[in-house]
Amino acid sequence: MALIACDVDGVVADLNKEWLRQYNRDWNDNLRNEDVTAWDLHKFAKPECGVKIYSYIRTPLIYDKVKPYPGALAFINKLKESHKVFFVTAFVPEQKGIKYEWLLEHKFIEHLDEYVEARNKSLIRADWLIDDYYGNTKNFVGKTVLFARPWNIKYPERCLSYTEALSKITDVEFRKEYLGEKEVLWKK
Repeated sequence: MALIACDVDGVVADLNKEWLRQYNRDWNDNLRNEDVTAWDLHKFAKPECGVKIYSYIRTPLIYDKVKPYPGALAFINKLKESHKVFFVTAFVPEQKGIKYEWLLEHKFIEHLDEYVEARNKSLIRADWLIDDYYGNTKNFVGKTVLFARPWNIKYPERCLSYTEALSKITDVEFRKEYLGEKEVLWKK
């Protein structure tokens, strides 16, 4: 049984869809998720908006409209059949605890001990980290799954689907448990 830390935004919660909807409405733009090909969202916003685009995530109300990605709950539930899964997420002070409530509402978690708020995910102790931000996977000590999103397209070893992520984790854990392999190809 592996201990798996899973990010929230960009892995199970489709924050960008609602974020961009609000931005497009207020700034008369048509920015789409697939247009955002790097982590710094403000570089894709209209110049007159710039870093103001981050004000949308500083309001707790944004999570009232955020939906789970299709298939996300089934993926997490499948992982939980064989592994201990908890969520680790970065946050802005205005959102403290909001993602926990969102995860409860959408049935991803049942208890507070399944949730951690941490800006520096390299401090988290787990066998695996599933994240959409390359910087988090690069600095993590354990094995990682970089979940494919438009903003991390230039990085190798991305998992393109929940099925692929599940296969990667299952394969490594099977090799470790049943074949006794200490080092596996999927280290990073």
